[in-house]
Amino acid sequence: MLADEISAEIESWDTVRYEDRCFLFRSPLQVYSERQEDIWAVASPTLGILGYGPTRDEAVHAFEMDFAACWDLVAMENDNNLTADAIVLKTAMLDLIVNVVHRQ
Repeated sequence: MLADEISAEIESWDTVRYEDRCFLFRSPLQVYSERQEDIWAVASPTLGILGYGPTRDEAVHAFEMDFAACWDLVAMENDNNLTADAIVLKTAMLDLIVNVVHRQ
């Protein structure tokens, strides 16, 4: 690929915000952003969460939505209802997140 077709960066995030919630982290989460042609991807290899969109903002929003869904559906679920892979994700999220603040 041509150099101008790809734009990648690594960021350290201290929080993820989605709707009325702010997830506060114990330590920064490395998040990768990359543009290939007309699609942006935002990913956390640590958590296995990806967000895609035609703009970086839309990819970030998709990532935040998936992050919140993983919190709600995996991290808050009883271990007896989770697969081994889901328990790994749950543990990683519980280790990462120090608090969830509900905004008004």
